[in-house]
Amino acid sequence: MSETPTWFRALQVTLGVLAIILAVAVWLFYTVAIFTMIFLFAVSLMVIGFSGIFEGFDKTLPGWRRGLWLTLGLLSIVIAFMVIVFPLVGISLLIILLGIGLLFNGFTGIIQGASDSELDSWYRALLVILGVLVIIVSFFVLLNPTLGTVLWYWPPYILPLPGTSIPPLGFYSILPSIGYVLLVFFLSLGFVVRGIQAILSGIRGKQ
Repeated sequence: MSETPTWFRALQVTLGVLAIILAVAVWLFYTVAIFTMIFLFAVSLMVIGFSGIFEGFDKTLPGWRRGLWLTLGLLSIVIAFMVIVFPLVGISLLIILLGIGLLFNGFTGIIQGASDSELDSWYRALLVILGVLVIIVSFFVLLNPTLGTVLWYWPPYILPLPGTSIPPLGFYSILPSIGYVLLVFFLSLGFVVRGIQAILSGIRGKQ
């Protein structure tokens, strides 16, 4: 193994620390999480869209396949613009994709636990139990694919007076949905893992 230059090691450690700070910021400031996820989602859709369009102009492919690539590419770009213009749509789509992913992971765990006879019995049982739990969580996520649920609180000490037209007073609050909380958790966890990896690579200094 060759020794990594000092400046590059320092850069790795710095970027790792910044990633961990960003992970903390994601939890402390939901706005940071929202715009980060929307930005990453939109960029991913843009890349997929333009890649599909380029594939669609490849004359070596059959006509139906080129048409399919062009359609999917244009559709991805349109959705990317919708995500940018309507951020809540982007968050809802991300939550739906998360729910679908959890659902498939749950079924995969159950199938592996029930059919893979080479695994230990306790491990197979654990896969089935975790699979069922993941499926239950996925249904909670899919049933509420919005940023949050709006709740209207009624302060107990403020009541409408009998015989008057004074309306009851209250205030609105947003309780984030389980899907949004999971999105924030996974995004934050990803930053933490990448940050620790970068710091360790910078400290070891090996390529």
